Amino acid sequence: SELDYSNLTSVHNGEDAMTLFPKIKDMSPEEQKQARAALLAYCRLDTLAMVRIWEKLIELVKGYKHKHTEKKIETYGSTFCETISLCW
Repeated sequence: SELDYSNLTSVHNGEDAMTLFPKIKDMSPEEQKQARAALLAYCRLDTLAMVRIWEKLIELVKGYKHKHTEKKIETYGSTFCETISLCW
């Protein structure tokens, strides 16, 4: 999947990133390089996840503006939750 955090090398979530970041100052230059690459890969994927959520919200809002019904609202809620679950 496009948003698969398990494919990342060492930083798979925000907690991993927060743990690694302050340790960089005490690393060798090579370790710093690897840590920086891992953090950037995680941030890139996290940003992509936010973009996908944003795109879905735009799609939902456009549909909502055209047909304002209870059924649409229910559909949007479940679709939005499915989209969110793909990101975590």
